[in-house]
Amino acid sequence: MATLFHTLMTRMGQRLLQQYRYPDDQEWRWSLGYCQGDGCACVGTLDNAALQRLLPVLAERQSLNIETQLALLASMLSPVTVSLTLSRRGGRATHAGCIQIEILDFPDAEEALYQTLYHALRQDLDTLCAVAERQGYQLLDATVPPFDSDVLFERRTRHFALRAVAETHDDGQALAEDPTLWDETLALLLEHGARLLTLRLELVCLTTGDCLAQDWQSEVVITANQPVRQWFDREVLRELMHAARHAIEQKRLAYQAIRSAA
Repeated sequence: MATLFHTLMTRMGQRLLQQYRYPDDQEWRWSLGYCQGDGCACVGTLDNAALQRLLPVLAERQSLNIETQLALLASMLSPVTVSLTLSRRGGRATHAGCIQIEILDFPDAEEALYQTLYHALRQDLDTLCAVAERQGYQLLDATVPPFDSDVLFERRTRHFALRAVAETHDDGQALAEDPTLWDETLALLLEHGARLLTLRLELVCLTTGDCLAQDWQSEVVITANQPVRQWFDREVLRELMHAARHAIEQKRLAYQAIRSAA
């Protein structure tokens, strides 16, 4: 099963490809561990029709003059295909520089035009992958806690503590048949600094250190500076209290049985 982060990255990558006018069926690869050589790269094929759709915006982004644009269009009257593959000469590195660009069936007599198209694609992919990397790290920070147990809040009485702890949780949802269902969530995470977390809610006895009750909430959206009362489900608190009372009663009965046996 895909992780939640993987699902969000996949949809984010689709949206970027659409925004940059690339076919959105290109496959994204990423390695985001804040290490040298980490980044994002897309692989796939641009057929002749896709290249013709891409060319006007590519020319605008890479400042190709109208004469060059028209010459490139003319060269695509016969089918030209671009293959994007991931070169592994750099070991496990995954970034735009690892993308191997092959322009197939380009007219042999147009070497200068070939080089122009190649460098325009290279620069465009560098930009696209840099944006994907930046947004990927945003999603990573928004969905994965910085620590093994990231305590979001704690409320204490004399004997008990209620905690909400963010956890790394591998279970996620596959990209839905309608992937746009994730767009609102992506907007919150990328544009408004929200977090999307799995929470472990626990009620702990401070006297013994025992966890009396716990429960999990998945895909909890917490916006920046949002008060706890707006994202904490108080119904879960009632369920925790009920479970804690049951646990305490069971322990009382167990101790009572030990005393009777003695």
